[in-house]
Amino acid sequence: MRKMNTFIGGVLVLLSFQLAMGRTSDEGTAYRMYHKDMMDINNVETWITNWGDYGQNPARTAGCYFPKGSGEPYIYGAGVWIGGFDEKEYTHPDTIKDHTFLFPGGHLPDTLIGVPLVSVGYNTVGSGYDFCPGPVDSAHMWDHWLDKQSHPEDRLYFSTREEDMEEWPLRDSLGKPISAVFGVTDRWADQEVWCEFHDMMDSIHHEGAPFPTYHLGLYVRQTAFAWNAKVNKNIFFLLREFKNVADDTIRYMYVGHASDMDIGDADNDLLGIDVRRSLGWTCTLTQEIGWSSSPPYYVGVKFLQGPKADYTIGLYGEDGMGNPVIDTVVYAGERLPLTAFNKCTRQVDADDERKRYMMLAGYDITTGEYNPFGSVPDMAPQDKRMIMGCGPFELAPGEVDTFLTAVMFSNGDYGGLDFLKAQGDVAQLMFENNWAFPSPPPAPKVTVTPGDGKIVIVWDNSPENFADPFYPIMISPAAGDPVADTLYRECDFEGYRLWKSRTGVEGDWQLMGQWDIENAITLLPGDVYVPGLGNASGEESNNLGLVYSYVDEDVINGVPYYYAVTAYDYNTPGDHVNKNQDVWVSLESGFFAKTVTPRAEPCDIMPMETDVSLSRGHTNVASVTGSVIETPMAVTGDTYKLVWGETFHTDADPVFSYRIYNETKGEWVTATPSPVRTPTEARSYTNPEGESVEEWYGTFTTPVFDGIRLTGEIIVDLTPKADTLGNNISAVRLPDSIKVTTGNYPEDALGIAGWFVPSGTETGFGISPENKKWAFKGGVDIEVRWIMEGDTLTCEVWDVRNGAQIPANTLTDDGWCFSGKMPIKAPKAYLTANDRAIWFYICGVRYNFNQGSGMTADQFAQIANGDVWRIYSSCDAVMPCRGNEFTIETNAMQYGKTEQLDMVRVVPNPYVVRAAWDLSRDYQWVHFTHLPSECTIRIYTLSGDLVRKIEHSATSEDGIFGDVGGMEAWDLMSSNNQLIASGIYLYHISTPDGEEKVGKFAIVR
Repeated sequence: MRKMNTFIGGVLVLLSFQLAMGRTSDEGTAYRMYHKDMMDINNVETWITNWGDYGQNPARTAGCYFPKGSGEPYIYGAGVWIGGFDEKEYTHPDTIKDHTFLFPGGHLPDTLIGVPLVSVGYNTVGSGYDFCPGPVDSAHMWDHWLDKQSHPEDRLYFSTREEDMEEWPLRDSLGKPISAVFGVTDRWADQEVWCEFHDMMDSIHHEGAPFPTYHLGLYVRQTAFAWNAKVNKNIFFLLREFKNVADDTIRYMYVGHASDMDIGDADNDLLGIDVRRSLGWTCTLTQEIGWSSSPPYYVGVKFLQGPKADYTIGLYGEDGMGNPVIDTVVYAGERLPLTAFNKCTRQVDADDERKRYMMLAGYDITTGEYNPFGSVPDMAPQDKRMIMGCGPFELAPGEVDTFLTAVMFSNGDYGGLDFLKAQGDVAQLMFENNWAFPSPPPAPKVTVTPGDGKIVIVWDNSPENFADPFYPIMISPAAGDPVADTLYRECDFEGYRLWKSRTGVEGDWQLMGQWDIENAITLLPGDVYVPGLGNASGEESNNLGLVYSYVDEDVINGVPYYYAVTAYDYNTPGDHVNKNQDVWVSLESGFFAKTVTPRAEPCDIMPMETDVSLSRGHTNVASVTGSVIETPMAVTGDTYKLVWGETFHTDADPVFSYRIYNETKGEWVTATPSPVRTPTEARSYTNPEGESVEEWYGTFTTPVFDGIRLTGEIIVDLTPKADTLGNNISAVRLPDSIKVTTGNYPEDALGIAGWFVPSGTETGFGISPENKKWAFKGGVDIEVRWIMEGDTLTCEVWDVRNGAQIPANTLTDDGWCFSGKMPIKAPKAYLTANDRAIWFYICGVRYNFNQGSGMTADQFAQIANGDVWRIYSSCDAVMPCRGNEFTIETNAMQYGKTEQLDMVRVVPNPYVVRAAWDLSRDYQWVHFTHLPSECTIRIYTLSGDLVRKIEHSATSEDGIFGDVGGMEAWDLMSSNNQLIASGIYLYHISTPDGEEKVGKFAIVR
């Protein structure tokens, strides 16, 4: 017999879920125990709840839109159904008769005594539900009985929201959030939405006389998740882990999915199934009025994993035409596929527990016959509901099982039903490979900041270290196949693309720029490269190198824009059948749109300056001449360092590099070193004094960081100059001498051989053949500090003036190395008694150990641990190098007390309905620009009647400081919510300090 004290006591077994519930009793926000919110990471927007329902919006109408941003609805309501047979102990013959159910055929005994119960997340009759948000414990139950909103912490948690991640319920032993999909800290779906609910609150179950509607005893942990790659951007997934928290085993259970899809017009829906794919769908074949997309329209639900079967089941069925659709056996312990597909309408619906249970189990609720797939083919368009089920199985007290579905979308623009089925196959492949698929790098993290007539877009380099999750699968041979794919690349990032849109809707994106790694790969996303034939499209990437910011000045103040930065790769197609194929493709990440509106700055903004100075090391050829404030509201007031690093080369030209460091926050701002190519030009000219000048000249501009963009230049003077003996020498000249500071090595054996110009076999070691003058550090002293470890000799090399260690670099670029002994071997960073050197190299210059004859055994023995040699240089040109740092002091945006109200304008003026920037007649605005940071705007007719009063603040409520700026929009509505007429209007601006301005503008209709 069912024991109702399960309500309090038996639920404590939930502890075995081992969830680290990071709850707080007071969020400081509105009550959200019944929480409905939008899941929108990819090309689908759907409302989802924490009680098992999804699709329906807060207005209780269709709220699942595809494509994203189109407003075209596909789902009126949908949710999980979980049913079971509640067996009772009956003794009186009449009672037994009243609770005896006949189930001829199918997977159930012909006769069952008890009550069929189904707990629903979405009821197709009346849009109701049987689940209560939150965990199952006595305190929650009692609180909820008194006030259903008593626990606002029982809500949806979004992995894409910082505030939710601070309270994310799933954590590892160190307290770090873990993915609900992968169970780890460092691998997540693009968006995960977690919640919990249970069916133990009998008071919210729907009445269904004469059948009871009380609980089964279920606790459900639900995760909705999705990715935004092009291959899966039209799919989202729903994982339900459900647990029996009652005292008795629940028998003859079924779990399933119920929906009233209502694609557009509710009265023209048809249903269909592909049983072998466990895929069911609702479709509309005709053009929906007002939709921009083309028919046919599809929304499908695929069962990816059902519960484990407890019985051996012969799964068979015919469609409504008598054609066999499946004939197979599911053995105990195997996962259940789709076992039933039913339809109902407004006229014939599952309006009680028995009917809901029968539909899950595959019975016709009109005839009572077992007919699991007889609902299709569906030939009559009307308002349809589809019920999909799998079972039967059992669930013992404390036992947990899972139910995983994929919801996917298609229309005529994508390829209709064929595309929908292909999406089902993609979902299956992802699931079978632990959510790994041939995938692009993730999109970078993007920040967009509004300015006056411009928008600044900044992104990070997180995609560049992304390891393709499909790589382990490709390098692992398939069963019975000993060959692995040796071509598939693990780290395959190639570049970024910047996109812009006025609407954010798919198909309305404009490519603003593309930047990729400077290499031989020229393939762009969506293209195919075949060696010997080239790119299939004939188009190639520009190979200009990577950037991390962009300033868009092609914008209009007051108009919203959408931006997305995508990452793309270069790899093989990931085909296990055709391994090591000599074909390459490029995949691009999905769009994670950011919206922003440019606006005028307030007229009382204080002038902003930066102070730049060389604060560490020494260089006399590099300078940072100033800064441009791209977006004042983003300037932090922090202190930064421009830190010079490695020097490398392309051809014979030097490339210096730097990074930006936020000293105040103790973190790097720019993710990777930024290159500075010098010379941008080699210049020869006559100066005002009539002297001939030769120089390398290069300018550089940093990526935008925190609203700032630095500019600078590198000028290396190459002009020949006369020394004291009258000889012409360059400003970039060799060191003066090399001395043995400590130790017994014969100093007269040492010599400065000259600029490094490799020849012969040296060029075979990756050493480029140009002069290495560009790697020289100029007028700095260098120390060689010897280290003897056993019989192996190595050293540390230090730039003494800049206080920086010079690294070993066997490519003889910006670093040091030894040559091998004769015959010439590859450069290296150590010597032994049997493998001595001819010369050693430091930053562009080659030095001889023994005047070109090679180090002798005696000379090797004369170098002791701790010996120091020093190289002296009086060269005037000191290149930017490790150890050089510029400090940048900033001041954050502030507002002054004196407003320049003469700057205030109304645009457009006159306003002619409709203006070019209006998207439609629903978007009619004029804008007040360059307002003070705080002011009141009053709008009058010429006769002096007050039309509207607007309070302006440069910072919106709950917004980022300065996000509104000096701009305020007026929708041409009066304070009585009436559209104003054509005419001349006056405006009056007043500030808290008593400043005032009066002006006028015209409206023309």
